[in-house]
Amino acid sequence: MNGFKQISTTTVWKLKKQWDIDDEKEMTDVKKLHYGLFNSDQTIVAFTCISIKNNEAFFTIYENKPYIHTSEVIQYLIKKATLLNMSRLSCAFNEENKLVYEQYGFDKFYSSKYAKQLFSLYLKK
Repeated sequence: MNGFKQISTTTVWKLKKQWDIDDEKEMTDVKKLHYGLFNSDQTIVAFTCISIKNNEAFFTIYENKPYIHTSEVIQYLIKKATLLNMSRLSCAFNEENKLVYEQYGFDKFYSSKYAKQLFSLYLKK
């Protein structure tokens, strides 16, 4: 992987269309930042939308093939939330082109069953 870079809203729209992602529950009226996880050939393999409102960060993780890069994205988001001094971390995961919403208090994220499952998959690679 070549790391994370900020990407434009236009790029996000193109990826959602290309990956056939249904995004009905997208949050509005919040500040949004988008970051892509780039492959060594500069292809975006996953991206995230960070929505910020009232000292709470809501992260949506999108992948073309769910769960391949999710744990890498989560690790980045945890660092980002810490840097942004967010009090709460909420995540949505793209599962079979539908969004599955999981909410975590920032301190409970590591201990959640779902996060453990994702990290164990990541460690098996």
